[in-house]
Amino acid sequence: MNFFYYLKILFRGNSYLVLGVFLILLFSSIIEMVSLLMLAPIIDSIINSSIESSITKFFNIFFSKYNFKFSINLLFIIYFVIILIKSLFDVWANKFLLKLKYFFIKKIVSKTYDSIFNSNWQFFVNESYGKLINTFTKEVDRVGDSLSSVGRLLSNLIKIIIFLLVPFILSWKVSLICFGLGFLLSVPLFFLGKYNRGLGEKETTTGNSYVSSLQENISLAKIIISYGFQKKSLNLLILKFENHVKAAINAGIFNLLISNLYLPIGILGVVMIYYVGQYYVLTLSDTAIILLVYYKIIPLLREVINSKNAIDITYPSYNQIIQLQKKALLLKNHFGTNKFLEFKTYLKFENVDYSYGDKKFIQNLSFTINKGDLVAFVGKSGSGKTTIIDLIMGLNVPTKGKITIDDEPLENYEINSFRSKIGYIPQTSLLFNISIYENILWGSEMATQQEVEKMSKKVYAHDFISSFEDGYSTKAGERGTRLSGGQLQRISLARALIKNPEILILDEATSSLDSESELKIQKTLDEYSSIKTIIVIAHRLSTIQKANKIFVISNGSIIEQGDFNSLINANKNFKKMVDQQVFVI
Repeated sequence: MNFFYYLKILFRGNSYLVLGVFLILLFSSIIEMVSLLMLAPIIDSIINSSIESSITKFFNIFFSKYNFKFSINLLFIIYFVIILIKSLFDVWANKFLLKLKYFFIKKIVSKTYDSIFNSNWQFFVNESYGKLINTFTKEVDRVGDSLSSVGRLLSNLIKIIIFLLVPFILSWKVSLICFGLGFLLSVPLFFLGKYNRGLGEKETTTGNSYVSSLQENISLAKIIISYGFQKKSLNLLILKFENHVKAAINAGIFNLLISNLYLPIGILGVVMIYYVGQYYVLTLSDTAIILLVYYKIIPLLREVINSKNAIDITYPSYNQIIQLQKKALLLKNHFGTNKFLEFKTYLKFENVDYSYGDKKFIQNLSFTINKGDLVAFVGKSGSGKTTIIDLIMGLNVPTKGKITIDDEPLENYEINSFRSKIGYIPQTSLLFNISIYENILWGSEMATQQEVEKMSKKVYAHDFISSFEDGYSTKAGERGTRLSGGQLQRISLARALIKNPEILILDEATSSLDSESELKIQKTLDEYSSIKTIIVIAHRLSTIQKANKIFVISNGSIIEQGDFNSLINANKNFKKMVDQQVFVI
């Protein structure tokens, strides 16, 4: 991507931030220039030069105009005050720049997070979680730094122009020869951005791979340890880490190489100023000022190149963020603005298809769930049961057909108002790494302590929660790992029920539980079956037998439906599944 086009992108929507950075750094450079000019009269005063520089003459006239006695003591005091102001301002400026940087990062994170979490579920299925984590941590930080780099680039260019005014006023011939040579030698270094962007892209890609591997290993720690593959997983992780380190070192060394090339350019310039200054008979103070300006400008040139390279190298990070946003927006589900207030009569699928890419998950699916039904979806793994649940909750939308609720298409509703009426318990229930009380409260922030405890008793969770040393304040651990499967599921059920949902959805929520935990959860469901609409993906025969509607799913289609007895009497697929003990008793 063209460097100036990337600058335009960064300016778009952030011009006031870049302008703020620019003004701060510009004011700092003006203070620095004034401190630099103060050296001329100080030098002339120290050596008692009979030939004053033009700068010294200017200060002499300025002091006389305001009735200040021109003396070395006054010059030292003014110089000290200017340096003190600059030092204090630089501290404040850096604090302000950091605030601007993190404001910019917050803006990027908010936009990216909002895009991702308003996308359909297929985005999360296909995207690497490690890449997402790396994007939200390292890559956004690098893009945040690019904002400062743009400000520094513009500020340093202005500094260079301001600083150049002084030597050109003193002697345009000396300045043109010496500074012109320095700029000519620096020009080639400015056009290495393409190579630098390639190094940045490699660093970003290897960073994604490393963080993805690390995240995956932590998530699958139990599997790795159980198989005794700690060494194998470590070796694979180290390999990806070394690839990332290699890319990061290459990028860092390249930038260091460019920075260090300015040292010989600087030495050459000093020598040139000395000899050319002698040739044109400059005063000692004028020569000293030109040397100091040159001494200041060479690092500024280096900073300009470094800022430009920093912007170049952050483009892959920015591009990754933008591509994620675009992909998420492309997969965004578009719903209406009608508030869903109440589930009154039925939920209906009418000739629904759902596909992603070339794969069709749901085919010509039609069924009706009436209010108060206990509905069970059964079928082999991969038959499309969970996809149906995702469609009901609006996590994905049909590619054909429609879903209606009380004669209104689901897509016309403001989807979160509909989801607020759903209590959802996934197959693998996960908790946040906060207290048990806060996890239950996640379902309804308005619930009181008494209501939380009452609901915990209903799901047979109060006794084991109370047995913990910290009771309801006990931390659940990462993803709820401090609790057993049964405890975790009962807390998840309490979280779902405390919001008083009109529709309760269980996606094989009891599949991995022991019989005691399953029995307790089943008792809770029995209590709610007469007052709630319950939709379950079931594998336990006891749950299936109580359902007044059973849908047998195969390859994304309904191949049988009815209640338990009618399906057994039909002596078809469902009967065969029961006979083959596909369901747990």
